[in-house]
Amino acid sequence: MALIAQGGPRRITALLRELAYLTRPRPEPVVVQVVSPREEPPVIPPHYPPKRDRFVENAAMSREMYRL
Repeated sequence: MALIAQGGPRRITALLRELAYLTRPRPEPVVVQVVSPREEPPVIPPHYPPKRDRFVENAAMSREMYRL
């Protein structure tokens, strides 16, 4: 501390600059990440009853409408 006091403001400024240089954030090395394609699980379609033919479906709908 005695050296800083004897050097005056210039010495203090030089010390502060040195401290700022030492405490500055350091850039971290870039890590290369390899992205491998992840296999997606197969999409399971929702379970619905089997579809009927259009003709059969129309006939069933006509019967229902006739009942009403």
